Amino acid sequence: RVCAAAPPKRSIEGEAEQMSRAHKLQLFYGILLQYFATVAGTSPLRLDLVDAMMPHLLSISSSIPMYAATAARERLKRMRQLLSHKQMEANEDPSSGGGWPSTRSLLLVKLWTLIFPTSDFQHPVITICCLYLGQALRHCKLNHLADVPQALLCTFVRCTTSATLLSTRPSCF
Repeated sequence: RVCAAAPPKRSIEGEAEQMSRAHKLQLFYGILLQYFATVAGTSPLRLDLVDAMMPHLLSISSSIPMYAATAARERLKRMRQLLSHKQMEANEDPSSGGGWPSTRSLLLVKLWTLIFPTSDFQHPVITICCLYLGQALRHCKLNHLADVPQALLCTFVRCTTSATLLSTRPSCF
């Protein structure tokens, strides 16, 4: 005779605890990412805080990779919309600036190149990062001397991402 026994209470509570822990970790990651973006957008830039948050964001991202990728994609979507809007304004009024990405945006892109594998040509986050930087480099203009540092930073982040992509690609002759 076969008896169907109910699973032990501990395993149900263990699963609930694990889901609660993952939810709390996602919530904490979202808050930490938002704080990172806020600090990256301040003037003067507080590199000590940015550097202090980096290892924590990297370690938490490895624990919740799907949530980290989703958060990155959503933020990149908003960043691309903002960049397109800034570029349209720059085309209409050249005195408004070149429409370059902000330091906050470039530091977030740099963070994501550290979190996600840049050797994957079809990664859902890194591909969008490369397209974002390519759009900035292609369509933004150097109207003022103040645009040069952002252009150089954008070029540096793009080149380091591309160098990683190309250095891990096998050579075919």
